[in-house]
Amino acid sequence: MDDYKELIEQAISANRRYDLRELRELCERLGMALPEPSDSAGALGAALMKELRRNRRYDQIQMLGETFIKAGYCTPRIWTIYAQALVDRGNQVAAIGILGNLALEASAEEFAKEASEIHGIRGRAWKDIAYEAIGQKRLNVAKRALKSSYECYSKGLETNPDDVGMLAWHGTQIVAVAHLAESHELRHDFGSKTELAKDILKRMAADYRGDGNDDPWIPTAAGEMCVALQDYAGARDWYQKAIGSERTDNFTLASAHRQLSQIWRIGEIEEGAIIGGLVLDALVEMGGGFHLTKGNADQLQALIGTTPPVSLVALRFAMKSAESIAMIRSGFAPLGTGFLVSAADIGLDPAIGQVVITNAHVVSDPSQSGAALPGDVQVTFQLQPGNKVYTVAKIVKCLSVGTHDCSVLKLNKDVSDIDPLEMVDLPLVMPPDPTAVVIGHPLGQEISFSFLDGRLVAFEPLAEAKPQRMHYRSPTDNGSSGSPVFNRNWKVVGIHHKYVENASPLDGKAGVYSANEGISMGSICRAFKAGLG
Repeated sequence: MDDYKELIEQAISANRRYDLRELRELCERLGMALPEPSDSAGALGAALMKELRRNRRYDQIQMLGETFIKAGYCTPRIWTIYAQALVDRGNQVAAIGILGNLALEASAEEFAKEASEIHGIRGRAWKDIAYEAIGQKRLNVAKRALKSSYECYSKGLETNPDDVGMLAWHGTQIVAVAHLAESHELRHDFGSKTELAKDILKRMAADYRGDGNDDPWIPTAAGEMCVALQDYAGARDWYQKAIGSERTDNFTLASAHRQLSQIWRIGEIEEGAIIGGLVLDALVEMGGGFHLTKGNADQLQALIGTTPPVSLVALRFAMKSAESIAMIRSGFAPLGTGFLVSAADIGLDPAIGQVVITNAHVVSDPSQSGAALPGDVQVTFQLQPGNKVYTVAKIVKCLSVGTHDCSVLKLNKDVSDIDPLEMVDLPLVMPPDPTAVVIGHPLGQEISFSFLDGRLVAFEPLAEAKPQRMHYRSPTDNGSSGSPVFNRNWKVVGIHHKYVENASPLDGKAGVYSANEGISMGSICRAFKAGLG
């Protein structure tokens, strides 16, 4: 049997190397290697989950949380980090329940040590519930949820009101909750946020050393309090300090971005758009990936502004492209990804109009490699207003899994207000900037894209209508099948279809490597023009 200590060390190493496939495998093996519950094993598990939280590896955190809790571990920090992952994945009610059970399972002494975390995460869960309810115009629900959030954060602050960390976390959130209520005209008795914001800002400034090793929550709290006080020049200065700190990680920046966009709607304020751009730019540069939901897409678009840095220009194109990308499901089960194109652009009859492209191993008739039949699937575009659900009227063309692995779906009705994606052939030689970015629905989650290591590795020579394979390092996961692969100009150059563990280089070089594999759109279009499928 594997030694659980070695597996934890290897998992930390895989996380820091951004080897997500190895990380997932190690987490699965760890579940089989766990010993009987002990303080030492629980502490190591909590340390691993905390490490994963720095990079927002919420899928792996959820897996580990389930594993440890089912194995009888009552380590409070494991439960709280697990609950935090649930909140970040939109499972707020489950997180609130988990933390309620922790109060029953843990000893009074253990619970007291984690009280601040427990109150803070419950406050976040209720705040997110309120935010969603506001978007759905259920204002009575929002009002009750904000009251619960305020009470949780207040209890968290009471655990140690003189501690600068507690003030940076719970105090800042109390100000945010009060602002959210006021900005939507929800009557409350939370008191004046202005005086508390001034007190927090004063304390953060007094404790900030500026030596590069400050707790990054201090400058982000100071920046947010400047936003609360409408001191946008001061806010920009504080957020720049946070970005420059060696201790700032993905988790910190993602939290700051969420607060700015959801609570303070910073992108709607002319002076604030630059602040939002700084934080978002740093987040993309540091971690490369984030999830985009329909609820925050408009705010994120506004936050980008009109004169962003280069990486934000790329983000704007990514967001526009994301509108045309679909999740393909069968009932509640996610199957893969597809994307909207014009039939004429892929070599088919222009009269066909709009079509959705995905893998043949996702949808085909007759079924190939376990694919769903067209009559059993639903297609949704996450960023399209109205929660519209489409069905498949017919499969227009299908190139087998063993060749191009491509199905062309005609939906039951046209998709309004969304533009089809543009496609381009691969170049004859490797470009000097071989970009390959995949946008899709990994694991059936929100539409996701990553700039991290989005690199084209190699591709086969042009061979008319034969499938032209391409290898790239862009991160993917189950559910990414059928996703478009974009070049640096945001044109679709391929369709993703699988991960290859020990791939032979497509350029004829010696050795093997691990890479994702797709089929070039140019070869697919040539196949259709040749009458194949």
